[in-house]
Amino acid sequence: MKICRNKQMDYSAQFRREATGELTLKPSPEAVALAAAYRKIPTPGRSWPAARVKEEAIARVAAAGGDSSCHQLVLSESALQFGQYRGKTFKWLLSNDVGYAAMVLAVHQREREAGDTTQSFIMGNKDALLRYAGLFPVMMAAISERRVREGHGTPAQEDQVLVGFGNFAAMSFKDLYEATVTEDSDSNIQYSVCLSKCSVFQRCSLHFQICQVGKKAEFQTWHKDGTFPEIYKEKRC
Repeated sequence: MKICRNKQMDYSAQFRREATGELTLKPSPEAVALAAAYRKIPTPGRSWPAARVKEEAIARVAAAGGDSSCHQLVLSESALQFGQYRGKTFKWLLSNDVGYAAMVLAVHQREREAGDTTQSFIMGNKDALLRYAGLFPVMMAAISERRVREGHGTPAQEDQVLVGFGNFAAMSFKDLYEATVTEDSDSNIQYSVCLSKCSVFQRCSLHFQICQVGKKAEFQTWHKDGTFPEIYKEKRC
């Protein structure tokens, strides 16, 4: 898929982040106000078909001087057809309330995987939102983390969850596991990667392995010969 950008517009969401580098899950002040207004006076409104949503998105892109043939830009300017932020664009949602987006998409993803083939306007809109979220690995990690937390994550999704603590808070467990270890590497990551790959571990998810390693990483160092401390030789997943 062609990635297109121009000086007039950018399809990327303006993700808000915590001091640790993790995505901020809490809604922005603007999102809080909209949600509060919706709770007071819910306005269901009408959901429009994908063709109309796309047509309106193309018009918004063109009006802003963007390339209306750019798939990513059109997705970013597509409007939500459901919920408390109905009418707001996908880009606005990911810029203002990642937590809500992750919740909606975690459920939607699970429903599709379970065999729900419904082609309603709302389900189609959520399909499009998931495609937009798929442009951003950090957003997909947030969805995976939500599913893992709810007990519905797949092994692959568990591996995409961010470490969330220490020097590697913004890395996924998979990225940490696959990190290249060199002599000049940080001793913590050397230890974490070495231990997570040791054959004495029974087969289990990378998430569990590295979580167990990570909590000890700042207090331990791995041996220069590539072996690991005796204390871990009997550890099992």
